[in-house]
Amino acid sequence: MRESEIQSEIIKWVQSLEPYYPELALMNASLNGIQTTAKIKAMMNAQGMKKGYPDLFLPVSRIINGQLSHGLFIEIKTIDGRAKKEQLWWNEQLNKQGYMAVFCYGLDDVKKIICNYMQIRC
Repeated sequence: MRESEIQSEIIKWVQSLEPYYPELALMNASLNGIQTTAKIKAMMNAQGMKKGYPDLFLPVSRIINGQLSHGLFIEIKTIDGRAKKEQLWWNEQLNKQGYMAVFCYGLDDVKKIICNYMQIRC
């Protein structure tokens, strides 16, 4: 599965859980991975799109391992994917700011992280 396919499947899955866990409706995507023209990309960058920004954000706070997390950022990777330099930087900076920022490898890994973060049984 490509990263874009994993992300689409996750969004559908999260939407199916929203009736039971309404906070999941806050899940949103950066759309950084969308292939587009150079002109549109320049426009997106001018409006604040930043290279390496995580794919998904869930702005729901939780206590994780005794620490307050302000929200969950997820960078989706294929099972054999690798993080880029800019993605590593974002992950480190977001964790320093009190968010939980993670790399997930494959569909099942993303689901597991979301369930663990939300403290729900999936």
